[in-house]
Amino acid sequence: MEDLEVVAGNGLLHRRAFLRSGAAFAAAMTGYTLSESVAAQQLADDAWSTRPGIRIPGYGVPSSFEKSVSRTLSNPTGEPRTQHARTPHHLLNGTFTPNGLHFVISHSGAPDIDPDAPRRADAISASSLWDSPMAPAPLVVRPSEQPPTAPERTPSANPLWAVPFATLSNTRERPIFSSSRRPPPPAVASVPVAKAPPPPPKPPRVERPQLSLVGTIGGGDQSFGIFVDQTTKAALRLKIGEDYQGWRLRSVQGREVTLERDQQTTILSLPQPGTGPGGQVRVQAENAMSQGSIQGSPDQPPQRGERR
Repeated sequence: MEDLEVVAGNGLLHRRAFLRSGAAFAAAMTGYTLSESVAAQQLADDAWSTRPGIRIPGYGVPSSFEKSVSRTLSNPTGEPRTQHARTPHHLLNGTFTPNGLHFVISHSGAPDIDPDAPRRADAISASSLWDSPMAPAPLVVRPSEQPPTAPERTPSANPLWAVPFATLSNTRERPIFSSSRRPPPPAVASVPVAKAPPPPPKPPRVERPQLSLVGTIGGGDQSFGIFVDQTTKAALRLKIGEDYQGWRLRSVQGREVTLERDQQTTILSLPQPGTGPGGQVRVQAENAMSQGSIQGSPDQPPQRGERR
């Protein structure tokens, strides 16, 4: 503090003293020291850039600094067994493997072939393919091979071989390899039993409505017929389009009506006057109609028209 510059009579110090002392304190705390300016340093060139390089060889070879980078050999002396050459990945710089450091495995060594040495006549080379292309092979047509014929049986010295088997009746009737000494029964060919054809389908039964026609009323679309149920003897009236027990009244024409159900159609006719018991039934229906007891549509009274 004794060397600090006093700037006023009342003991104030100069601000530059604080800046210099602050920079020195910071350098001491962080470990940095003020050094010589970078511009004052002299840049030195690498030695390899100050002289001409080696002559370019005709065939590329590794650098002299890479002479220690080589493959690991499993059979360096060339013994008659499998040889391996392993790539030294731990000595390579980068991700590219030079051709001379590729992994190689060989079972009989690498052959050293002279490309200019004479070869056999049937050997194929690139130059022979270009200079003299191979002619197409001639087409040879060979006859079809005949199936081999069965070899003739060698005659035996036994005189019994010349005796035909058909003449040995006792041998055939009493075979020696059968426990009963009886010939096997003749084979009977089984005759297939023809199956009878299925019966033809029965024709659909034609059903008739259990109704008797006792009267018709003609009035165009409002025509209807008067019927009597043969089972209950009840009278009923059906207008065109109405049905009873599945039978629908399709048309009314004079003394006939047409009823249909599903695919069946039947025609009912009025009995001739004075024939059969239809007169009593018709009188019963007329009485019922006059009393309003006929089944049908009571809210629509029958229109006047031609009555039969």
